[in-house]
Amino acid sequence: MRRIPNSILLIAAVIGIAIPMSASGDAPRSLTREGLEQFTRLEDGRRVIHLPRGTYTLPGTLHLSSGTVLEGEGEGTVLRPEKSFRGARLVTNADPRNGNTDITVRSLAIEVGAGLFVGENPGILRFENVRNLELKDLTLRVRSQFYGIDLASGCRDALIEGCSIVNEGEGGCIMVRNRDASPERPTRNVRILRNRLGSGKVDEPLAVFGWRGMVQDVEVRENQVEATGASFGITAYGIDTPGHTGSLARVRIEANGIRGGKNGAIAVKGGAREVDVVNNSILSPERDGIFLHTGGRGLPVIRDVRVRGNVISNAGRHGIFATGEGVAVERNEIRDCGNAGIYVGDNVTVAENRITNASPGILVEGTRDRTVRGNRTRNAPIRVLGGDRSGISENIEE
Repeated sequence: MRRIPNSILLIAAVIGIAIPMSASGDAPRSLTREGLEQFTRLEDGRRVIHLPRGTYTLPGTLHLSSGTVLEGEGEGTVLRPEKSFRGARLVTNADPRNGNTDITVRSLAIEVGAGLFVGENPGILRFENVRNLELKDLTLRVRSQFYGIDLASGCRDALIEGCSIVNEGEGGCIMVRNRDASPERPTRNVRILRNRLGSGKVDEPLAVFGWRGMVQDVEVRENQVEATGASFGITAYGIDTPGHTGSLARVRIEANGIRGGKNGAIAVKGGAREVDVVNNSILSPERDGIFLHTGGRGLPVIRDVRVRGNVISNAGRHGIFATGEGVAVERNEIRDCGNAGIYVGDNVTVAENRITNASPGILVEGTRDRTVRGNRTRNAPIRVLGGDRSGISENIEE
């Protein structure tokens, strides 16, 4: 049995993930094609693979056809790759080119070590071109450069709910993206709800990414994210490299709890549009609580982003770094920042926020179409670079 490092046990404890060290004392059972048949039944026209409590190993990729349910009996059902595993993915859909429908994976645990998957488009749970995909109540304990769950291309009407994922490697936990540039194959209508996520080396635990194609209508709600050591906790970005062709629009990031993040807790960048960041609780990011920016040289500005009702504490740099087009930062509570409570660039409205213990409370560098009004600060003065205070009014400094 692989020893789980103390650092990952700490992450698991912080976000409430239970990590059983063994499912049962029985020897693992190999799930060959023939072995799967004994656990398979037809139910209401769907193929249900039900794995009772125990440990099961896969010699190669498990391909799920349309109308398939793969289910266990909670964390007592453990699925692992065999040491001699062959394949690029652990579990995937059977026909990524032409598409599949109605696939469910639920109520089991998956354990994956490093360096197992080789081949084209590798991953752990990786799905492409699936409509009506449901991933529920899964426990993933992985050490990988890949994301635990990757909706990599053209997934529509998908739900990821109630999963507990810890990645000890350089990868993250959940990624939603689209590598298909065809407008006929968008990634659309994805809900990511009430998951507990922890990754602490490089990649953010939860990423929504246009990449090469369209990604639209994504809800990220009520997740608990431990990001200490990761780049960010939650990101929403259209592209991250000049030359990518993707886009991201209509994303709602709501009521999540995020702790840590080397660069910040939440980032919206790379041309993302129509993004709402509301009612999140953010604690102790190393840099910014919420980072709104292009994301780098040559990348497009973000547009129509609303940041409202968030509580941000103990940010190492700014509580909110706000740049873009049509950005509104309203009614947030920000306290104990290393630098500014809110950094204000061009085309930003900052209204009715409460800021305590920041230096300064609001730092205004933008000179075009910026509004700063009705904010209340304590031990956090408002500073305007260049001295032009037009658009700055009705603020209370204590």
